Amino acid sequence: MNLNPLKIAFSTYSILPMPQADWNRQNIRSAIAYMPLVGCVSGFLLWGWHRLCLLYIPYSLLFAVLATLIPILVSGGIHLDGLMDTCDALASRQSPERKLEIMRDSRVGSFALISLISLLFLELGLWQVLAGSSGRVLATVGCGQILARSLAVLAAGMLPQARKDGMMHDMTAHLSKQRLTIAMLALSLLISALMIAFSVIQGLAAVTGGWLACLIYGRLVRKHFGGVTGDTSGFAVEIIYGSLLLAVAAAEIVLRQI
Repeated sequence: MNLNPLKIAFSTYSILPMPQADWNRQNIRSAIAYMPLVGCVSGFLLWGWHRLCLLYIPYSLLFAVLATLIPILVSGGIHLDGLMDTCDALASRQSPERKLEIMRDSRVGSFALISLISLLFLELGLWQVLAGSSGRVLATVGCGQILARSLAVLAAGMLPQARKDGMMHDMTAHLSKQRLTIAMLALSLLISALMIAFSVIQGLAAVTGGWLACLIYGRLVRKHFGGVTGDTSGFAVEIIYGSLLLAVAAAEIVLRQI
């Protein structure tokens, strides 16, 4: 069994140490299909941190801070980097070609910082809402780490490439888009069903929020960039995950009032 694409995916999309991989063209092209598996690590750590806090560390703010940081620490911030670059480009109100140039600029703009700070504070507040939730609800949110990545890869398989070069192009240009789309659609539906099985109401809220955010993302990148890039895929992961987290927290608030 060829594990090189899996190693490349974890080496690219996480800070987890991996054995030496053969970075040939074929393995690199297959790696993106394994990106959702990185979400398994983040999801499990979130669930475990929640269990630890419920049993031994009854401080909601401390729980919320680390719960916000865990996905960032696992991914090395690669998806947040895409969020910041994409928000900078969107805020420029320039032509699609100019927006693509802005995304490649290594300098950090003011809108990138605003988007980063806003997202982190929002997630911090949402995690405080979820601090006292059940383990089943946290399992739902943990699975959301996988769903966000699978939907981002699904969009990359279905939408055109905005560039003729770059990491996303290298990973998908010679893949069978049909096979990638079918695989990610099947995985996304499976994870969605699992989230609902863990917690019906919160799971339905999370799945609705995540899929809706993915649809909005698809329309957004078509309009503003002409397709997807590596940066917009990172943006997708953060926006989809933030949306489903918001939906779960909203469902929890409503249920507590009943």
